[in-house]
Amino acid sequence: PRLQFGFITLDTYRAGAIAQLEALAAVARIPLEVVYDRRDVAGALARLAHCDVVVVDTPGRGPKDAASDAEWHALLAELAPAEVHLVLPATVRPD
Repeated sequence: PRLQFGFITLDTYRAGAIAQLEALAAVARIPLEVVYDRRDVAGALARLAHCDVVVVDTPGRGPKDAASDAEWHALLAELAPAEVHLVLPATVRPD
């Protein structure tokens, strides 16, 4: 049996972020849910309940943006992911 994947994005800040993920989801035929606030979490999870794996896209932020991260951190906590992975660009400097 083939695994069913779904996407949830919390990245509603960056211009074009949702459009980019919508394009990827459409090509891959993967359902996408956009979560803007806590009211959206339960519905998004319910609509993706048929999925075996749900990938949550978070905003790309630097350490200097920590003060503005509380909102999406709360959403991520409410989603209660089984695993969390840090994805970095290949061009990121080690320092």
